Amino acid sequence: MASCCEWSSPRISIRLTVIYNIDESISCKILKFADDTKLYARVNSINDINSLREDLCNLVTWSKDWQMLFNLYRYKVIHLGSQQSPC
Repeated sequence: MASCCEWSSPRISIRLTVIYNIDESISCKILKFADDTKLYARVNSINDINSLREDLCNLVTWSKDWQMLFNLYRYKVIHLGSQQSPC
């Protein structure tokens, strides 16, 4: 679902679209602020890895559907913890 706001004056007209449904198909945790989106999850098993992968695929599908592609040159992966997964 998208919510639209319109504002106009004699010289300026602005249409702002706010998208609320980016996290409808996401099972992991997601943080959103302005143009920044962070997806995070605790990964302890293969099922957790598959769930995170599926969520990433869902985000890509959402971004294509709404024509709001993610900048692949700005993404980062951060590993926290004492062990790194071999996957």
